[in-house]
Amino acid sequence: MKIWVVIGTRPDVIKLAPVIHELKRDPECDVTVVSSAQHRELLDQMCDIFDITPDIDLDVMKENQHHLDVALDVSQKLSSLLKEASPEWLIVQGDTTTALMAGLTAYYCGVPVAHVEAGLRTHHPILPYPEEKNRVLLSDIASLHFAPTVRAVQNLIAEGCHESRIYLTGNTIVDALMHILPKAQKLPIQTSPGSILITLHRREIWGEPLRQICLTLAELAKSVPDIPFVYPVHPNPGVQNIVYDTLGHIPNVSLVKPFPYPHLVRWLADARFVMTDSGGIQEEACTLKKPVLVLRDVTERPELIEAGYGILVGTDPMRIREGFQVLLHRTQKQPLHTPSPDSFSDIYGDGKASVRIRNILKLYPFEHIRFPKTGQSEHPKT
Repeated sequence: MKIWVVIGTRPDVIKLAPVIHELKRDPECDVTVVSSAQHRELLDQMCDIFDITPDIDLDVMKENQHHLDVALDVSQKLSSLLKEASPEWLIVQGDTTTALMAGLTAYYCGVPVAHVEAGLRTHHPILPYPEEKNRVLLSDIASLHFAPTVRAVQNLIAEGCHESRIYLTGNTIVDALMHILPKAQKLPIQTSPGSILITLHRREIWGEPLRQICLTLAELAKSVPDIPFVYPVHPNPGVQNIVYDTLGHIPNVSLVKPFPYPHLVRWLADARFVMTDSGGIQEEACTLKKPVLVLRDVTERPELIEAGYGILVGTDPMRIREGFQVLLHRTQKQPLHTPSPDSFSDIYGDGKASVRIRNILKLYPFEHIRFPKTGQSEHPKT
């Protein structure tokens, strides 16, 4: 069975690496890894960490690229390759422009699409942008939906996806964490156990919203001078200027370069709690049983909020202060713990999602996927 797996960004590699390795261990699977290189430097770094060598590199990254540039390049460069190779499956993950356009191109070329991490929704028309629309469109394209949670399954069914095409697999982020955490804990680095880890990167907060958040963070850091705050700062100059201007003079706030993934996992594991607007870190922190203050107005990962691991506070300073005090009080009453794969939260899965995905791909009846011989895909209704 010929299976193509498309990666383009750092989260793609993290969440598809377990799937790629599981498929490659199977002698019945012929796996081709395609890199769009939507994020060249970060993607190459993650491929090295997870020991993945792309077989095909579309090399679409350009300086100051727009989503539309990525979309056009992925489609144009991938289409001829797919027509020639005609794999049985093309696998994409999540909600990136690479994932959407690789899926749409495969659909037009008559190649069935399997969507890993399907069914996440904020139910907001433009938040986050463009990820929410990307994943909604992908659900209309995909032939198989690998949903990470029951909530994701329910979202897909509510939108009309046929239940026979939806599989509850768990999230492959848990598989990746089980692989990385033991290595991360052996790294010869010095962390600050009991620190508060901050990550902020979303475009929605760039500018004045980020400044207000940082001013609030400065106030909170000054109120607990004995607790270290660690903030890997996004490389965008506009972000860095605001962050360093508002937080650079606070003694217990360390502003550092973005961590390589194993280092990030180590800092997460040693943290008191996390303040973030990242989607993936919500899952990772929750799996490691670390409380999360979610600095977003909406989240496509409501499970951690409902389970009590996270508090959704948006960007409002008053709500951030209130949420911070709740988590500070909670973590001061409880001893810090050292996570291990045996102690993971199972909210996002049990670490066997990649095995389930491999088995489903091998056993799914192809007669249920009808593609005209012209190569123009006709999405089946049943």
